[in-house]
Amino acid sequence: MDSEMQNFKLILIGHPRCGSRSISTFLSKVGLICGHEKLEKDGMVSWWHTGNYMGQKLFRNGKKEPKHFSSKIVGSYIRNPLDAIPSIVVENEHMDRDNNSFRFRSRLLMKWYGTDISKMGPLTAAATSYVLWNNKAREISELSAPIKVEQPELQEIMALAGIPATEEYEASLTNSEKLNTTEVKFGKKKRNFSKAEIIESVVDDRSVSASLEEYLNLYHEK
Repeated sequence: MDSEMQNFKLILIGHPRCGSRSISTFLSKVGLICGHEKLEKDGMVSWWHTGNYMGQKLFRNGKKEPKHFSSKIVGSYIRNPLDAIPSIVVENEHMDRDNNSFRFRSRLLMKWYGTDISKMGPLTAAATSYVLWNNKAREISELSAPIKVEQPELQEIMALAGIPATEEYEASLTNSEKLNTTEVKFGKKKRNFSKAEIIESVVDDRSVSASLEEYLNLYHEK
């Protein structure tokens, strides 16, 4: 362990294709400089670090420096499953699943839950990963609710970080700020699955199905 642990103000974790870059942009508007998948002055927004959590607000940082770090605040972010899951399908199937993101999540979801998404079809694997990875992020988070990327409510974070609640910010992104779209990253448009198709894809797993319903209800998608 590092002899002098670096302590940051805020780490937000979640699932890939769920708006980590957008959340990083939002945070900068209230004076929190948190890098997108890299540590900056106040911390970081990174889906990877859901899997690098060590407990007690400590994180591993892979091959990057510092090797370990801590955070005053740990929270999670989320994206509407009807928008996120089609994007996750594209990320999962990239290079016929021989990509770091899919391998990393597959290994840890098997370790945490005994669930092997590598044996599932594309939509079922994406929906199951979305549910279980976000469940882990929410388990780690100390916030009362995950931050919705579509319209972030940052008051709780601002209070914990000691930022005056009177500061105003624009809770929307311009098109020029939406840089990390699925089409830009993978050169491929996502397929738009229906809500019924997404729900049906996990119907055989009652636990995952119940959690998916909970996430849909967060967005009033009953």
